[in-house]
Amino acid sequence: MLIDMVGEVFQRGWNGLKLYFMLGLPTEQYADLEAIVDLGARCLSRARRSVRGAAINVSVSSFVPKSHTPFQWASQP
Repeated sequence: MLIDMVGEVFQRGWNGLKLYFMLGLPTEQYADLEAIVDLGARCLSRARRSVRGAAINVSVSSFVPKSHTPFQWASQP
C-alpha cells in the first residue's frame, strides 16, 4: 500500500519524499533494520518510474527511553 502511494504522489508532481524511522526499540530485531533499507529502496524504485530524478530521504533516530511511557524501564542499546 505504501509503495502504491509513493507512486501516486510522484505521478502528481512530487520530486522528493522523507521517511522517518526509530532504531533501538526494545522489541526490534535485525530483520527490522534490513526492512528499513529494503523499504527505502522499493520506494525509490517506484518513485523513479514516475520521476527521473526522484529522491527518497531516509532518516533514523535512536530510541531514548522517556519517563511516564510504556518503555520507561527499557534499556537503551
